[in-house]
Amino acid sequence: MRCLPILAGIAVLLLVAIGVVLVPNPLGAAIAGTLYDTTLDSTLTYRVQVWTDTPLHDMDLILPLPGGPEGAVLVDALARGEFTERPEGWQLTILEADTLSMLKIHADRFGETPGEPSLLAGLARTAGFIGSQGPWEEDLVLQVRPGRVIATDVPGGNEPLLQPRYNVTASGCGCSVNAAGERSERFVYDSTLFTGFQSPGDANLAVWIQVRGVNRWWAYHWSSNYYTDSVRLIVSEGSGGWSSAAGVQTQKNGRYGKPTGF
Repeated sequence: MRCLPILAGIAVLLLVAIGVVLVPNPLGAAIAGTLYDTTLDSTLTYRVQVWTDTPLHDMDLILPLPGGPEGAVLVDALARGEFTERPEGWQLTILEADTLSMLKIHADRFGETPGEPSLLAGLARTAGFIGSQGPWEEDLVLQVRPGRVIATDVPGGNEPLLQPRYNVTASGCGCSVNAAGERSERFVYDSTLFTGFQSPGDANLAVWIQVRGVNRWWAYHWSSNYYTDSVRLIVSEGSGGWSSAAGVQTQKNGRYGKPTGF
């Protein structure tokens, strides 16, 4: 019989918890809003990933940089050398034209020399990267906090996007449904970049460049929204020079709107 009061108490607590979730709660909304404001963290990231299946030397890359509104925030940080990750031996130069800036990367040597036992370590290191093209991979990463909410739902005209970009077309493929039940949006476009290198054998080189903007906050649980803009190219020895590359931009991913309850 003594179990009955305990069970009744548990039932009451469950009913209260259900009521807090289902019934509009001004106090819960106020607390959630305060948590959102105090924990909100917005970041812009510029990343370059380079893979090869054969050691290279005299590698030269000329790659898209973030342009448009707020693009200078990332480019200026790059010019100041404020990197999260920077491969050893990479020489970086910002090439500026009237309406376009691009990043030049030169490396005397990229990848290990043939026959070194570090090959297995390289394979293990790249196993976690989806789409990796070979055992040798390097990352250049730059991250800044703009001190404002990033317009991840409509980055075009508001946020940094990779330049150059041509023939931008809306694509219904690959879209997901965000937390509000709305479909994220996807665009494809053409870009261009330069690759040049020498190698002791037939080599494949893959280059991936991305700008990513994220808003993240904690209001009883972690939530976020984001946009991405990326360009990727795979070339083989003898097919370098200036090449057309495929670009993909996604936006309106994640959860939107200030939280209004527990």
